[in-house]
Amino acid sequence: MNFFLDNRDLLFRFETLDLARAVELREDGYKEAGEFAYAPSDLADARDSYHRVLELAGGIAAEFVAPRAEEVDRLGSQLLDGDVCYPPPLAESLERLRQADLMGMTLPRRYGGLFLPVSVATMVIELISRADASLMNVFGLQDIGETINKFAGPMRAIDAAEIAAAERWAASRSDGQ
Repeated sequence: MNFFLDNRDLLFRFETLDLARAVELREDGYKEAGEFAYAPSDLADARDSYHRVLELAGGIAAEFVAPRAEEVDRLGSQLLDGDVCYPPPLAESLERLRQADLMGMTLPRRYGGLFLPVSVATMVIELISRADASLMNVFGLQDIGETINKFAGPMRAIDAAEIAAAERWAASRSDGQ
């Protein structure tokens, strides 16, 4: 079973989606094709890659996520020692999506993302939603990473002194100061 391949509407939408301009802008002349093995080298390659991602997500949604959805709803999230903990089946589904490299799927490749266009990422989120709406609420929020990437500027290394200062500040707050 595959929630992408058995969804005629989504297949039609993907096949008729005009990605040419979006991919042209996103891929900037396909200059990452030599740097990342999974970066497309042209529009046909990009469409093929996106289709494979949707097939992968559809398979995970149907075969792994959907069978756990009822238990996720039954168990619910819990507050333990001040931390919100997901029910084990939801955490397992998130881990499976992470293993498939679907977390951060719109982020640039240099940060470990797949750099999918938002239209394709939205289709992936729809597939997950069909399997488990609870998981979609967690998985679907990953577009915040794109917002951070756009407005935070280039990443920079944090040195040990900054980490130590942050730890001292956090410790001072836990003492009620």
